[in-house]
Amino acid sequence: MTLADHAEPDRCPGLLRPFVAADGALIRLRVPGGQTTIAGLVALSRLSTAYGDGHIAITSRANLQVRGLTLTDGEVDERLAQGVIDAGYLPYPTHERVRNIVASPLTGLLGGFADIRPLVAQVDRLLASEPILADLPGRFLFALDDGRGDMEAFTSDLSYRLVDGTRGILRAGRQGLGEHLALTEAAPVIVERAKRFMQARHSQWRVFDLPDGGAQIVQSRVVASAVRPTPRALGTLKQDDSRIALYVHAPLGLLTADHLGALGQVAGDGSLVITPARDIVVPGIDRDAAGDSLARLSAAGLVADAQSPWSRVFACAGAPGCVRAAFDTRRVAERIVEAGGLAPDEIVHISACDRRCGQPAVPHRVVSSPDGFDAVPTNGS
Repeated sequence: MTLADHAEPDRCPGLLRPFVAADGALIRLRVPGGQTTIAGLVALSRLSTAYGDGHIAITSRANLQVRGLTLTDGEVDERLAQGVIDAGYLPYPTHERVRNIVASPLTGLLGGFADIRPLVAQVDRLLASEPILADLPGRFLFALDDGRGDMEAFTSDLSYRLVDGTRGILRAGRQGLGEHLALTEAAPVIVERAKRFMQARHSQWRVFDLPDGGAQIVQSRVVASAVRPTPRALGTLKQDDSRIALYVHAPLGLLTADHLGALGQVAGDGSLVITPARDIVVPGIDRDAAGDSLARLSAAGLVADAQSPWSRVFACAGAPGCVRAAFDTRRVAERIVEAGGLAPDEIVHISACDRRCGQPAVPHRVVSSPDGFDAVPTNGS
């Protein structure tokens, strides 16, 4: 067995396979590309209030988690499960844990070479149509980038980035080389490459764990030049159709009933996008209503100012929720913010054990002490 082989089982949770934590069971719901709806999130919030801790957590892959659940014979309450299904978060039960797809959050709204939301949906659908991919490891990650470079920071297993409006480059693992691929042909090829990984792996979880680092997964060799991503900007953004998108942040990635109540009052067309940075994009707002809508979200506790320290502090679940955690990360986050302990533009991840769960993909400093002051730099996940 090599260092990249894994003898322990893949414990990535789902609705049908919850994970038991110190504060009860948790479920993770995949949201490909972060594309969801206010109605779905409101329904999930009500379920979390009724059966869990009342929060919805946004993960570092723009998925959703509900914690503090009680299990019966290893399963969640039937009413909770049915509510999640009714809210649209379990379209493919056999493949629920493998639908890990991150994508440019603003695609189709503003910027980028092309709208890749149809690509996200097609990859998701084709992924779920392949029986062999039901056993894809839960850590396997697809990253789809519309050309702006905002998915470049992720250590993905298969990444596809547009280089113009009709074609892109597909890469596997940490390979700097890839293959040119037309946008219209990308989805089936991406899924085929995932099948190729399944055929090549033994017990490896990730493409870069393979002996050749994933070189066998791609067909041809072209250089994938680096792209400098556009800086994240909270507040109001003008869409390509001249309407407004509101871009706000959920502190520590936790959505509350108050947050969702405010989002329900301002949501333009009912759609929302959640991001790996634990942000929420609310598209389709009329220009005249944008200012008041943003103020409403801010009053509910969502962050609309990129200079706010809460937009740059991240944390794992911490104690008492996680059995591995040595301290309460939320308390440390509050102490750092109140003390003004962040340098301008500095990003911090508070980790209560050496696993660093949920750390952001972008460069950041890790705080691993309950006093909140020791920190070590890292380039991200």
